[in-house]
Amino acid sequence: MGEKKKIIRIEEVTDPDMMSKELDNVVLERRSKTKGIILFLVCSFIGIAVFFGQIGGSTIFGIIYNGFVDMFGQSIYWILTGVITANFVCHVYFKYIDKGKTKNAFADVYENDKASIHFCMGLGWSISLYIPYGSCMA
Repeated sequence: MGEKKKIIRIEEVTDPDMMSKELDNVVLERRSKTKGIILFLVCSFIGIAVFFGQIGGSTIFGIIYNGFVDMFGQSIYWILTGVITANFVCHVYFKYIDKGKTKNAFADVYENDKASIHFCMGLGWSISLYIPYGSCMA
């Protein structure tokens, strides 16, 4: 009960897998709290505007989506499948094959991933393969 909480600057809290017990002991400085609240509010506003805001009877997301479909045609689905496949391959390669031998910012993104992430990426990959196939059937 008499434990002092140590002040950890926001730059030091970079581990996405930090245990909740350790995370509970983090006390942010006032400047970091203010920055976090402002960032939360701005990103929330952008998300609400994109998915619920309407321009000319369409949501902003719909306008962006239709813009990509108009720009790339049906190949946008194959491009999306390629991006998801590349991400899935990177997850598996850097976690199970490379096993932390490569040290760079790109490899570090995948280093701490859990098995559930790989399951979700695999599920997304399999669904993304169905979308172009289904779109060709129409």
